[in-house]
Amino acid sequence: MTSRRFCAEAFGTFWLVFAGPITGASMNPARSLAPAIVSMQLGSVWIYLVAPIAGAVASVPLWRCMRRSAGGETLESEGCG
Repeated sequence: MTSRRFCAEAFGTFWLVFAGPITGASMNPARSLAPAIVSMQLGSVWIYLVAPIAGAVASVPLWRCMRRSAGGETLESEGCG
């Protein structure tokens, strides 16, 4: 097993075992969205719609900065550092 795969599985297990019951969040958004839509309790549905988009928007500049700091291709036009 590669170290990346191990890290991903350890992270998922941590959230499933510890953080999920504490926060009440579900690992599968469909398990939260479907009951909320059917019962028309849409107060906290926004986080399941906004978070993936915000994460994608934030990850691109972060990845570019990490790639540059790791000695990858020079990204002069990216403006990180």
